[in-house]
Amino acid sequence: MKTKNILVFLIVLFALAFFSNDVIHLKNVEKYPKIGQWKPSKDIQVYLEDNLFDHINGASELYLSYEFQQLDVVYYKNRRKQEITVEIYTHTSPLFAYGIYSQERSPDANYLNIGAESYIDGSNLFILTGKHYLKIYSYDLGDDAKAVLTELARSIVELLNSDNSLPPLLSAFPEQNLRPKSIQFIAKNLLGYSFFSKGYQAFYDFNEEQCRLFIIKSASIKESNDLFEKYILHIHHAPRIPGGAEYKVVDPYHGAGIIRKCEHYVYGGFGLSDIEQLSKLLDQNRDNICR
Repeated sequence: MKTKNILVFLIVLFALAFFSNDVIHLKNVEKYPKIGQWKPSKDIQVYLEDNLFDHINGASELYLSYEFQQLDVVYYKNRRKQEITVEIYTHTSPLFAYGIYSQERSPDANYLNIGAESYIDGSNLFILTGKHYLKIYSYDLGDDAKAVLTELARSIVELLNSDNSLPPLLSAFPEQNLRPKSIQFIAKNLLGYSFFSKGYQAFYDFNEEQCRLFIIKSASIKESNDLFEKYILHIHHAPRIPGGAEYKVVDPYHGAGIIRKCEHYVYGGFGLSDIEQLSKLLDQNRDNICR
């Protein structure tokens, strides 16, 4: 009797799992319509937090740190049996979608005017739109790749109907000497410190030197003060620069630099031997975030 009950339970459990997956797939078939000559396959793969590893293996932990929610993998085919794979990564917010996108984008690629930001690299196209990060891969389109991919991309971006503005704090970084497409949002361990849970960083080129600026926005002034004090205590030595509200530091990992706080922000920079030049660069940061 017990064996029979267990068997019935397993059959019911299998049926629930089977039909649950069918519901998800059916929903996505309706979501992704035919686009021009390209028709989506009914075999749409859906990945959630617990099985993302099955699709992107070692990269899954990085995606999960950026508050990943769902991945839809859609296979488009035309009458000539050519195939395009579309991956739609959805995160909890546009900021986290920007974060993972900023980790992977290629600064030297051909950038396009699709979504919030996009670029084509060979026969592949990558797009940031709202809380979605899209990757579109083609295999045998030849010289038609760019035209076909951009048409497909515009249609999917329009379908997702997202806000295509970039995070506002990106504009806080000074533009002069800024390395193109170098501003990143880091979800965890900014500068390698666990107490800097998330924030922005950008890279600058000055002759033979590379400079890194960072900005951390806290929920409150108290929280920004606490973060600042944690960092000062961690590096042990931070003499105050006379005449200013900034601290000169010698970071064990990043070398000489400056750290400041104002209102909800902790910000600073490393990498320039001319500390006065770094201070002037941070003044522009201050003017943009602490008015």
